[in-house]
Amino acid sequence: KSGVRIFAIGLGSGNPVPIPLDPAGVDLKKDLDGKLVATSLDEATLREMTRITGGSYVRSATGDLNVPALYREIREKTIPQEL
Repeated sequence: KSGVRIFAIGLGSGNPVPIPLDPAGVDLKKDLDGKLVATSLDEATLREMTRITGGSYVRSATGDLNVPALYREIREKTIPQEL
């Protein structure tokens, strides 16, 4: 309703992985019980959010942010086309 479009880049894996707290990945996030906290990529939710808002979702392979692809998507959806 507010006209905000969501453009998302999917990073990571669909498999649960621990959350690093430092660049080296030595210190990992733990819950109050001392158990590792894991995260995973939820592409279905990202795709649905971007679809509903008129934005775009771009999947990124490890180490490849694919910014040019997302930029093209944003330009196509936000810059008025000449007639």
